[in-house]
Amino acid sequence: MRFFLLQQQSNLQRRVLTVLDRVFPEYLTLFSRPFSPTSRALLRHAVTAEAFARWSQEELAQLIRQASRGHLKPALAQQLHELAHNSLGIRSLETVAFQTMQCLLDQWELLETQLVRLEATLEPAWVP
Repeated sequence: MRFFLLQQQSNLQRRVLTVLDRVFPEYLTLFSRPFSPTSRALLRHAVTAEAFARWSQEELAQLIRQASRGHLKPALAQQLHELAHNSLGIRSLETVAFQTMQCLLDQWELLETQLVRLEATLEPAWVP
């Protein structure tokens, strides 16, 4: 079962990468791990380059600061904003990409929960 859940996560990763490659390919230059907590927080609010470009740098910086618990620098918001304004991503897919991403992130979070629960049952119930 654990192998199956990990396989499902891999499939989700490929789907997320496919969506981002179409609507904001430059995103992955800043977030090579799209399922990191900070990246997921950002993708919950925007997916396409056009959606990110509508945000101010201050709004992006605030969300990044909150999601990363202050670990990521505000310069990341500036880089993200610049990449969004110059992206080659397809703009007409915004609504579909956003809905797709929300579904994929929901599935990822469910799989994470299931993996934690399963792994807890696999650990020995007693401590020597």
